[in-house]
Amino acid sequence: MAITNSRKTGFREFLSQKYSLDEFELIEKVSSESLDIYKILNEFVVFLDSKEYTAKSITSRMPEVKGYLRNLGLKINSEDYK
Repeated sequence: MAITNSRKTGFREFLSQKYSLDEFELIEKVSSESLDIYKILNEFVVFLDSKEYTAKSITSRMPEVKGYLRNLGLKINSEDYK
C-alpha cells in the first residue's frame, strides 16, 4: 500500500510545475544529492506565497509536507529548516 498525502498541500503541484517530478523522484534526487531539499522547501514557500496563501496557511502546510517526506524516507533536520 502506498503512502499518500491525504490533505492537499500544493506540494505535488509545485513539484510537477517547477521540477517535472513527483515526490518519489524527488526523494531519489535528494538522496543522490542532485537536489537540495532545503532549497526546494524554500521555493515551495515562495510558490505558495505567489498563489496568495496567507502566512498562517503556509506555516500550517510546512509540517505536513515535511512529515509526508519523512514518511517517504527523507530526513529533514528541523535545525536546518525552520
